[in-house]
Parts: sequence; C-alpha cells; structure tokens
Amino acid sequence: MMLNFNEIQEKIYEYGSIINAPKDVLKIYPSPQPDGTPYIKINNNEYLYIVEERGMELERRRTANIDVLLYWIMSDVIFFLASQYELENRAKGFDSRRLIFKKEIELFKVLKKEWGNITETRINQILEETPYND
Repeated sequence: MMLNFNEIQEKIYEYGSIINAPKDVLKIYPSPQPDGTPYIKINNNEYLYIVEERGMELERRRTANIDVLLYWIMSDVIFFLASQYELENRAKGFDSRRLIFKKEIELFKVLKKEWGNITETRINQILEETPYND
C-alpha cells in the first residue's frame, strides 16, 4: 500500500522524535525548493526522491518500497545531525568522518537495526575507497 504525502511526513516526524531531531530538518516538500532541498513525488505506484537546484535536476531516485524512501529521507536528516555532533565534538588531528560515521550508524540503529546495518555497509565501502586520513 502506497502512503500519501501527508502520511510520509508523519512517519518522518515520528522517526525524528525518536532521535530528537529538530522539526525544521524533518519537513519534506512536494515540489522543488530554491536551495536544492530534495522533494518527494508520488507517481504510478512509485515514490520519486528528487534533488533539483535552479531548475536543473541533479538527482532522481525511484522506489516502490516506502521503507527505502523513508531511509533516503532520514539519511539527510541523520547526516545533518551527525555533522552537527562532529562540529560540537571535533577531535583535533582526527578525520572528521570518524565521528560523523559513528553517529550516523548509531542513530540509524536507534530507528531500525536494518538501517544501521545498511549504513554500516555503505560507510565501509566508502572507507575502502577513501580510508580515514588522520
């Protein structure tokens, strides 16, 4: 069963409250925003996650799986929170990604163990290509 836009927004607010995310970073949009913020479209039993800036489409992801869409949306939220955490707890002489990645995995696991595992796999792939530099 496809969720409508308002139901998706409610799910994002629910997830955000679990990880204490500020409500302003949880808002999703049904149309392009001037700052390149992703927006969500629902077409033909498919969810579209689109990033557009100044009329130029930079990214378009498609899925029929609501869980995948929610993961994509929460990835943006969690990256923001993890980056804020790193900024507030910066360790001089260490690759900033250490704290960011650790916090991302931690927050995703609070929401769904599966999402934490997916994130951990993604981060390990990143680190294989670009290891920590500290």
